[in-house]
Amino acid sequence: MQVTSNTQAFIEAEQYSQFILMNLHDGLLGEAFYRNVSDFGKGTTLHIKTIGTVTIQEAEEDTPLIYNPIETGEITFQITEYKGDAWYVTDDLREDGTDIDRLMAERASESTRAIQETFETDFLATGAKFYEANVGPNSVNGFAHVIVADGVNKAFELEALIRMRLAFKKANVPDEGRVFVCDPVVEATLNGLVTITHDVHHSVR
Repeated sequence: MQVTSNTQAFIEAEQYSQFILMNLHDGLLGEAFYRNVSDFGKGTTLHIKTIGTVTIQEAEEDTPLIYNPIETGEITFQITEYKGDAWYVTDDLREDGTDIDRLMAERASESTRAIQETFETDFLATGAKFYEANVGPNSVNGFAHVIVADGVNKAFELEALIRMRLAFKKANVPDEGRVFVCDPVVEATLNGLVTITHDVHHSVR
C-alpha cells in the first residue's frame, strides 16, 4: 500500500510554472503622427527635398496661362542623441538555468519596449518645445492654433476643442488621423460635461 506517509520522495511540494509573468504595458502612439525615415541607415545627416502646393488658375479660350514655378526646399535631419541597452548571460547560468532562452527573448522585448517609450516621450516633448519657444496664437488662415485653457483656474473646457476643430478645418487639416492627447484630469473634466441619455423604444406586437 502506497500512501503519502511512505512515499514522500515522490511528492513534489513545490511546483514551477512554465508561465512567465510579464509587465502589463499601455498602448503606444502609432506612427500616424510622424514619418519614419527608412533611408537613414548610414551617416549622421540626412537631406530631404520638399515641394509645395499648386494653385489652379482660371483659363479662357485663346488666353495664355501664367507659368508658375512650384516652391521647393530642403529639410535636414541630424542625429544628436543615441539610445542603447545592454545585457548578457553567463555560460554557467545558461548551462544550469531553466528557460534561459525564453528569459533572453523576453528581455529583448522589454528592451525594445523601453526604446519605444523613450521615442514616444521625446516625440511629444519635441512638439511641445515648438509652442514653448513660439508664444502666441500661431494663427493659420486667421485662426489660432495655440489655444490656452481659460476656464476657472485654467480648467480645460469643451469650447477649446470646438475652436481647435474649427482652426483645423480652416487650415485644411484632414479629418483622418486627428487625435486629441490629454492628461487624465482633462479627460475627467470633459466626461463631467457630457450627459449621456438613452432612448428606450418598446414595441408591441
